[in-house]
Amino acid sequence: MGRMLDALYAAGVTEAFLEVAGEARRAFPIPVRALHADATSFHVHGRCEVLGEEVGAIRADTGGIPLLFAPGDGNQKEARAREVDVEEEGLRRRVARAEGEAPLSVGYRLLARLEVDEGKLERARRGLGRFLLATDVLDREALPAGEVLGRTVERGFRFLKDPLFFSGSAFLKRPERVMALGMAMALDLLVYALGEWALRRGLAETGSSLPDGKGRPTQRPTLHWVFQLFIWVRLVELEGRPMVLNLAPHHETAVRLLGAQRYYLLE
Repeated sequence: MGRMLDALYAAGVTEAFLEVAGEARRAFPIPVRALHADATSFHVHGRCEVLGEEVGAIRADTGGIPLLFAPGDGNQKEARAREVDVEEEGLRRRVARAEGEAPLSVGYRLLARLEVDEGKLERARRGLGRFLLATDVLDREALPAGEVLGRTVERGFRFLKDPLFFSGSAFLKRPERVMALGMAMALDLLVYALGEWALRRGLAETGSSLPDGKGRPTQRPTLHWVFQLFIWVRLVELEGRPMVLNLAPHHETAVRLLGAQRYYLLE
C-alpha cells in the first residue's frame, strides 16, 4: 500500500487526476455550465510534518462530479476560519465595550443609554466574508448566482467520511502519502458521482424509478442508498451452478441502467 501511494505521488497526483477526469469527461456527456471550487479535510494520525491534509477539488455543477484535484495543508483552511473568528470576536468586543463604557460628565451629570445600531452591525458582519463568483455568463437570469454556488464537493465527500467506509481518518507518516491517498479518495468520489449521475439520467430517460427510504418511487436516489438496496442480494453456488438470490425488479432496473448485467447473471 505504501509503495503504491509513493508511486502515485511520484506520477503527480493533480496531473494524474486531471488525466482521468478528462477521460471521464469524454466518456460521459456531463453538462458543465459552471465549476465550483471547494475543499474538505481528512484528519491524519501519527507523527507527520503536517497536522492535517486538505483535499481541494473543483467539481462540475451536475452531480457534484470533481474535475480537478489539488491537495494542500489542512492548516490553510483552518487559518482562514480562524481569521474570520478573530474578526467576529473583535466586532463583539467593540460592541460590548461601547455598551459598557461609563457615561461621560463635564461639570454636570450626564445620563445616557447606549443602543446598538442593528443596521450598522449587520453591515459590519456582512463585510467579514464574501463568496467570489467567476463566470463568463453575464446574464444573471440565465445563470443565477445561487446556481453558480450550487452543491459543494464537501457534500460529495460525505459518503467517504461515513463510518461504514472506515476512511474518515488516515494513519500515515509522510505528507506525500497523505496527498496520494487524498487523490485516491477524490477518484472514488469521481466514480461515485459519475455512477449516481448516470443512474439518475437513465431513470429519467426511461421513466423508471427506484424506491426511496420510505418505499416511495424516486428518480433521484443517491448511490449510497442504492448500495443499501442491494445489501441482501447474494451470489451463491448450488450444485455447481451460480445463482443470484433476492434480486427484485427494482434491483434489475438499477443493474441494467448501470450496465452491470453480467455481474448479476442477467445476460
